[in-house]
Amino acid sequence: MLKNLNTKQKIIGLSSSIMILFMIYGFISGKSFSLIINDSEYIENTVVPEIIHLSKFEKYILDMQLSISNAIIENNFDKIGEAKEYFNKASIEMSVIQELFKNNSNELKNIKNLELLAKNLFTEGENIANKFIVTENKNIILEQSIEAYSEHLHHFENEIEKEIQKVENNLKSNVNEIIALSKDSLFEGIVLLVIGVLIGFTVSVVIIKQISKSLDSFKLGLLGFFAYLNRESNTTELLEDSSKDEFGQMAKVVNENIIKTKAGI
Repeated sequence: MLKNLNTKQKIIGLSSSIMILFMIYGFISGKSFSLIINDSEYIENTVVPEIIHLSKFEKYILDMQLSISNAIIENNFDKIGEAKEYFNKASIEMSVIQELFKNNSNELKNIKNLELLAKNLFTEGENIANKFIVTENKNIILEQSIEAYSEHLHHFENEIEKEIQKVENNLKSNVNEIIALSKDSLFEGIVLLVIGVLIGFTVSVVIIKQISKSLDSFKLGLLGFFAYLNRESNTTELLEDSSKDEFGQMAKVVNENIIKTKAGI
């Protein structure tokens, strides 16, 4: 096949083959980079904010619980108001969290359950603190209520830790996917680079051999023709002109002159 091409066409063909390989690599890499960008944006815009706001929500609820405990310990109504402020801050965080999870119906149910648990914790803690402050027999209030409240608080902590763990696992999964895509893209690039080098080297060797062979054949034929012209030889053979490259074209020109010269002698 290469024999039917001239040198320019061979070089263009070689360059085109290598270019096609790089285009394929560019297409594959483009898809990989697109997925990496999508995952990165998802992490930046969704997963990280989820972790941040869930953690802040948990912190405000725990601060709320601490204020309720201080209200009981200090017999202080102001601490109940402080607990209310923390609960309001937690509610703001919860609104943001629900917006982040709005496209995930299953997790949104869990988030709303957390909201309900937090609301019940505040209501229950507020009632306990109010009763404790105004009641003279405080031990009875504590004995009846604190144990149940502690269980509810523990349940809340377990549930929110589960949600945070899910989000963290989601983050790890996306990061691992980005790493895997990056490795795959690098591997594909190396493979295509090696293939390109091998193709380029192989085709270059073939082209060089063909050019060298054509040049040697042309040289021998031309020397034979000159020997015939100088009466150093009684005969001369036509040059090999079957090649479609420049040497084949030159050989045809020389052959025409050989034929004319033979006819004129």
